[in-house]
Amino acid sequence: MGINKDTGSKFKNNPINKFLLKKGVQYSLLALLLLAGTLSIFILSLIPDKIDVSLGQRAPQDIYAPKTIEDIRTTENLRNEAANTVEAQFRIDSSVRNDVQRSIKNTFEMIYATKHKDNLTEDEKIEAIQEESPVNLGDDMTVNLLSESLESIEHLENYLLEITAEHLNRGIRIEDLPEIKVSGEQSLRNLTEFSESSQLFGVRVFNQSIRPNEFYDAERTEELKQQAMDEVDSIIIAQDELIAREGERISVSQMQILKELGILAEDGHLDYLLYLGIIIIVLLLAVTMVLYLLLFHKKLIHEPKNLLMLLLILLLTLGVSKVLSTITIFLMPVATAAMLLAILINPKVAIVSNIILSVMTVLITGNSMTLLIMLLIGGTLGAMMAYRTRQRGNILLSGFVVGAANFFIVLGIGFMNSNEINEILLHAGYGAIGGGFAAVLTIGTLPFWEWAFGVLTHLKLMEMSNPNQPLLKKLLLEAPGTYHHSIIVGNLSEAATDAVGGNALLARVGAFYHDIGKTLRPYFFKENQFGVDNPHDQLKPLKSTSIITGHVSDGMKVAKEHKLHKDIIEFIKSHHGNTLVAYFYHKEKEQRKDKGEIREEDFRYRGPKPYTKETAIVMLADSVEAAIRSIHEPNQEKIEFLIEKILQGKLQDGQLDDSHLTLNEIQRIKKVFISTLLGIYHERIEYPQEQGNKA
Repeated sequence: MGINKDTGSKFKNNPINKFLLKKGVQYSLLALLLLAGTLSIFILSLIPDKIDVSLGQRAPQDIYAPKTIEDIRTTENLRNEAANTVEAQFRIDSSVRNDVQRSIKNTFEMIYATKHKDNLTEDEKIEAIQEESPVNLGDDMTVNLLSESLESIEHLENYLLEITAEHLNRGIRIEDLPEIKVSGEQSLRNLTEFSESSQLFGVRVFNQSIRPNEFYDAERTEELKQQAMDEVDSIIIAQDELIAREGERISVSQMQILKELGILAEDGHLDYLLYLGIIIIVLLLAVTMVLYLLLFHKKLIHEPKNLLMLLLILLLTLGVSKVLSTITIFLMPVATAAMLLAILINPKVAIVSNIILSVMTVLITGNSMTLLIMLLIGGTLGAMMAYRTRQRGNILLSGFVVGAANFFIVLGIGFMNSNEINEILLHAGYGAIGGGFAAVLTIGTLPFWEWAFGVLTHLKLMEMSNPNQPLLKKLLLEAPGTYHHSIIVGNLSEAATDAVGGNALLARVGAFYHDIGKTLRPYFFKENQFGVDNPHDQLKPLKSTSIITGHVSDGMKVAKEHKLHKDIIEFIKSHHGNTLVAYFYHKEKEQRKDKGEIREEDFRYRGPKPYTKETAIVMLADSVEAAIRSIHEPNQEKIEFLIEKILQGKLQDGQLDDSHLTLNEIQRIKKVFISTLLGIYHERIEYPQEQGNKA
């Protein structure tokens, strides 16, 4: 024992070990393991293989798109083509028409005004018109204008206003202006009602006044081009779409797509969006799992060892599933994690973990909705079936149920979405095999998890309850009375624990082992004294008390030698709490009378008090069973009275203070004890003797 203590002390005093034993450090390492492990699996699964090919070379293999992207080059070309089909847009400036017609009117008003000035001589009028006219007028043309009738000049003005309005309303572009002027001149020359001089004057006014009013509208043109480009849908390269066939020469467009996908060997381009997406999903799933545990399983959060086991099971299952997905995604044994966690921790954690693991698995294997539904339902059924199973063979039944569920899920969804019956049946068959393989993995790895993390499962408890277990055989052979007592206590404890919703199997097995310390000195205990004198008659009460209470420490020593689980050792340690060994205490008082004070502490067990429902119930069952054996001719009244007395005594002595048992639960325990013990110590019915047949 000294060597073990020194070794443990050296371990704890080592600076590195001190650092590792800190809870914060352990949680940080667990978080690092979760993130590093999950990210590694995601990256290895989702980062595509590089292709060693260049422009114009032949594709070394069929090249498929590892994810959905836009074919930017093709899309851009199509949009440019659409933009080029848009005609240039022009706008008419309405103010130009007003300016042109105002200019014509001003010219003619000047002529009208000059013509009506009677105070001017003919020569002065000619000079005034030539000076103020915007067009070049010769003397002859001016003389002719002055000689023309007012009606004729007004008719010319109206005609000029009309033809300019007609042209301006249609719009005049700068490149069309020469043609417009020629057309206007021809129109005026064809008007016989005007003199040649008036026609020439009209042509000059028309040419001087007319100007472009339709201009290029760059803003509208660009707007229509953008609208045309927007109407062209993006060309999408879907995930798993063939980009180039093996042997096909790589074109410029294909090369651009390969660059965008980041799968060219010569290209050092990293797909940052892919990495960012992986990190976001992994963090969300991790946070979801942690929040669930914090809200609903705080006890598990405070057990880094169990958290490590949970993470390892999830990561290893994910890794194995990824490897098997290379054969087919429907073969993956994701339900293994659900069944293991249901057995090792609890079914609620198993079901939530299965949901998260199913999502992860689907993400790294191709986003199949059929696979997701299969994994969610199959894993949930596996967790429920495996929970509290008491035989390893039952895990195979769980695997059969998972396999059957997988088969019919794939079959049903397959029939809904496809007519390829052979392919559907093949996938469904793989799903059924996957369920069976999950059960095999669960059975094969369960002993490792039990051993490596010290988990006391229902299966382990069933093995420990086997009478052929070395320690129970030792108890039977060396302390048969104690063995019989432990079996009855186990039956009582199991029934009572079940009544209050505790772990009945744990209570039963704990009761089987609670008195193994008596194997070291069996004859000092009443139940093993068959036809021999009681050795306590020759010992002082204090010495007898030391031997009696010593069976607790002896039991812990034997348990550690046989490497019993710590949860079982708790039953050995606490099944008497710190109760008083009343018989020897009162015997000491009688012997010493008034010769000095007697310390009650010297006649008490060393504890601790039970702190779980299961250990508290074993304490009560142990006391009740031992007391009932001392009753002469037990009947219902005596049994009920004694059980009530013992339970009240334990309550008043404070032995149940830490056990979390309520008064209502104690009453239920009492009823179970009474009904069970009445079944064991029932009053025999006296049958009347048969009378001979009368002749």
